[in-house]
Amino acid sequence: MEFTNYDPEEVTKLLPPHNDNPTFLSLIPNSYSSCSAYWASRSTPSGQWKNGYFAEFYHYSMMTTYELQLVLLVALLLTVIRYLVTKLIAAPLGNWLELSRLNRRKFPESFWKLLFYFTSWSYCYYVVFHAGYDFFADPKTCFSTYEPIASPNFDISMVYLIQGSFYVHSLYATLFMDERRKDTWVMILHHVLTDTLIGFSHSFRYHKAGVLIIFTHDATDICLEFAKLMQYLKMRKGKIIKLYEYLSNFGFVIFAVAWVVFRLYWYPLKALHTVGHSAAYFAPTGPFIPSFVLLLWTLFAMNVYWFSFIFTKFIGVVFKNEREIRDTREDESEEIVDRQEHVTLQKERKNTNHNSNHGIKDDSVRRRH
Repeated sequence: MEFTNYDPEEVTKLLPPHNDNPTFLSLIPNSYSSCSAYWASRSTPSGQWKNGYFAEFYHYSMMTTYELQLVLLVALLLTVIRYLVTKLIAAPLGNWLELSRLNRRKFPESFWKLLFYFTSWSYCYYVVFHAGYDFFADPKTCFSTYEPIASPNFDISMVYLIQGSFYVHSLYATLFMDERRKDTWVMILHHVLTDTLIGFSHSFRYHKAGVLIIFTHDATDICLEFAKLMQYLKMRKGKIIKLYEYLSNFGFVIFAVAWVVFRLYWYPLKALHTVGHSAAYFAPTGPFIPSFVLLLWTLFAMNVYWFSFIFTKFIGVVFKNEREIRDTREDESEEIVDRQEHVTLQKERKNTNHNSNHGIKDDSVRRRH
């Protein structure tokens, strides 16, 4: 079957004037009008895709076998690095700090994730603001310079390699290395969705939009893992250390604020609006934009779902006088039992040491007599 090349005017003639000032109320109507124009230009009068979905996917995709192999190799490397960091640094550090049994088990995971997210997001921040791009201040430039067959610059390629490999690694880690939580299977779905988005945007050269999406998500993970580390550190030797308690609560507050700013404000108004609306005006022949938009709306729905956990804790602190701010996805009953065991164990050790010292003193007195 002969492949049909699309005319840009078939899309642009169906579009209303471009909206340069997006709001939350305009997000859905703008996305709907742009995706409808895309669909109308690519479908037959009977509603079928002119070239066939998979035929068009194969025609436009720029992903190579070598790139897939490289992502899998780096994912394996990240898994090995995490194992070494856990065994040689994080686990011994947790033992040395005399954390509780449960916190010693959880400490290495947050230690590794904080290390990774801080490093990867710092590099992403550099690319967004200091590498000569303007797609944060002016998101429509993600598509105004769009070229469907151009290879990405090295700095953007590195963002994609690091992130794509990490989320492949995370699929394995969530099942076999991480703690089980209430949202474990939602996390699996998130990792599958993220890898799909990364592979999708790389295949069709939507790299700048992809970097913008990554930038608006990973900052919150830094705040979360920092807060959780402080929470694990505050219970040591059977006592709560106030400094770490304050740092933990402060970290969770910053995490909540960052979630609202990055994932619920900047992400929809910059990344989602750009792909869902601006792409139709500046890249009308770009392939599979409606599919890309659907994936991004699914990601936004997940952000709202996870915000429900944050909001639940906020209600508890403000209206129910809960003192402790914690990750509500984790088993609270297990944490309470662990805390009681830890306090009891420390008391027993203290009593044992006291009796031992007292016995030594008695022996020395007998020798004198």
